[in-house]
Amino acid sequence: MNGILIAHTPNEANDTASIRPSPFSSAFAAAISLCITLLVIGGGAMWSFAQSPAENNQNPATSFDSSTPVPTVFGNAGNLDVHALKKAIANLNGVPVPNNLHFNMWLDRLQANRPIIDRATSFDREWNPGPKLYLPIVTTETLGIYKSGGTTPDRLSSLGDGVMLAMVNNASAETTTSGAADEGLGSFRHISITKPPTKPLSLADVAPGLLPFFNNAPVFGLPGTVEGNFWHRTQLLGDLNGHRTELARRGIFIDMYSTSAYQNVTSGGLKTGNAYAQNTQLSVNVDTARAGLWPGGLFHFTVQSRYGSSPQNSFTVGSFVPQYTGFVEPGPLLWQDTLPSEYFLVQSLNKKLSILVGAISDVFIPDETLFGNSYKYYFANFNLNKNPMTTNSYHPTALAALGAWTVKKWLLIGAGPTDPFTRANTLEDAFHHGLNLYLTAIVSYKLGGLPGQISPAFNWTNEPHIDLESPFGQLSPAQVPQAVGALLGTAPTAGLPTNFKNHTSFTISSFSQYLSLKEEDASVVAEKLRSGQQLRGIGVFGRLGYAPDATSTLTRDASVALFARGLWDSRQYDSFGMGLYYNVVSGKFENDIEQLTRGTTVKNEKGIEIFYDFALTPAIRLNPGYQHVWNPLIAGVAVKQNHADLFLARLNLAF
Repeated sequence: MNGILIAHTPNEANDTASIRPSPFSSAFAAAISLCITLLVIGGGAMWSFAQSPAENNQNPATSFDSSTPVPTVFGNAGNLDVHALKKAIANLNGVPVPNNLHFNMWLDRLQANRPIIDRATSFDREWNPGPKLYLPIVTTETLGIYKSGGTTPDRLSSLGDGVMLAMVNNASAETTTSGAADEGLGSFRHISITKPPTKPLSLADVAPGLLPFFNNAPVFGLPGTVEGNFWHRTQLLGDLNGHRTELARRGIFIDMYSTSAYQNVTSGGLKTGNAYAQNTQLSVNVDTARAGLWPGGLFHFTVQSRYGSSPQNSFTVGSFVPQYTGFVEPGPLLWQDTLPSEYFLVQSLNKKLSILVGAISDVFIPDETLFGNSYKYYFANFNLNKNPMTTNSYHPTALAALGAWTVKKWLLIGAGPTDPFTRANTLEDAFHHGLNLYLTAIVSYKLGGLPGQISPAFNWTNEPHIDLESPFGQLSPAQVPQAVGALLGTAPTAGLPTNFKNHTSFTISSFSQYLSLKEEDASVVAEKLRSGQQLRGIGVFGRLGYAPDATSTLTRDASVALFARGLWDSRQYDSFGMGLYYNVVSGKFENDIEQLTRGTTVKNEKGIEIFYDFALTPAIRLNPGYQHVWNPLIAGVAVKQNHADLFLARLNLAF
């Protein structure tokens, strides 16, 4: 994915047109992806419902035993209204548990227990002592659900108006106090520090944060899922009468997301005007241990689609990388397509080493910070989601073979080869002209008790790049416009006397640090980070990058952003942020443009973005934002424009 290529109006006559699939290849790819998805969903559904007669005939018996004493370690349970509690528990529908099972529930003062209810409003009306329910540490072990340390139940639903759906999680509660407080690739470290009480090893249990990391969005059936009425549930479809929960219990997680974006460039840029993009993502994760296949495996499959305005009417700001990251999915020029963009297998080889093999998303996986990484919900500008240096060697999709090694509980190292030529619609160019070698480290720490993360990365590639020290041989006057377009990434080099360098590299680093948190319990903070949930609080993150000026349009870059989420108890899902970025253009690139255009001056690009993500419900988000870009690189060369103003509105639905 060349950063310049995706920033400017494409030229249909150039070699980038090869990115557009033929009607046959596009239809074929879409049909294959649809068939795979239907097979996974249909097979999982049949598997889910093909239970033994004994299992089908099992009658739930949920009761409250008022004679059960509260453990003295937890203190007095308070003035407990047993009748009201029995009535509330009677709302538990279809809990697959054996007969004579007693749920013993006490007040939320039991800090060692796991919360299962966030907003049981009907229960609150009848029982005033506390707003939350907890399962006790000592309960039945019949289902293998409750273990020493107190883990979540297999399934709870329909209690009050807003119930946290607590999925089976057989990992020991020790994980909540291990000190590993990170997300993204760092989630692999939880495999080494978790002590699973049961076999086989399930990645959804010991490292649940991997699934929302791969999806770049919340996953139904993991901690953080809320089931209830329309206004409280975290997914619009909810539990589908328990079928979705049963699929998740058997290792199949199916999620779909819709992001509708409307932009209006009000001044500057390549041209003013509005554009619309509809991004839809379907992701399927299969935990091989829960599915009864083999331990420590996870299969991920994602289909991406984008429909709406053409690239010519979308990339109108003229910046180095897109003002809206959704414009690169499933590919910068694939704007009327539905294509499989990710399909890979994750396998834990032992507690410290895991591998990932297949086609990954270069938009979701590398260069992740601790928070604020999803273009669906947070910052839209590519500069504030990824380091723009990465576009010099990455397409949105890449074949890869990566390893993740946990060196210490606070340090993970990831490395492996990736392909710089993979595209969602074709693999015909894969590894034809070189490869990337990627190396990263993720360091987790706490500063004043608040989680933070630093992640440096290095990438070397032997993919040919234009030699900016001497890009072309002798050019005729008719070839000059094409040569300028080639430098900007909007025209092919075919037919030009182009000089290439056969290798280049970049070095980047990111940091993220929470400044304050609403969650006061350290174990709650660690558990949310372990499971990929966003914390409530204020944080700051930033990125730095360097690349050689002879092969890279940008030679240095920096960005910093302030991010806040859930600052008010009445608006726990709302978030807002403000970010700044600064891109330093290579001096050699500046000289090349000036010579070819007889005087055009290229200036360093910088920009600002402000957004507010308003949760109409936890599953429906409305996100208005504003961006201003100074000296957009492509617009500055193409139309001598020194700024761009952009208003962007996104509507997100999680199904």
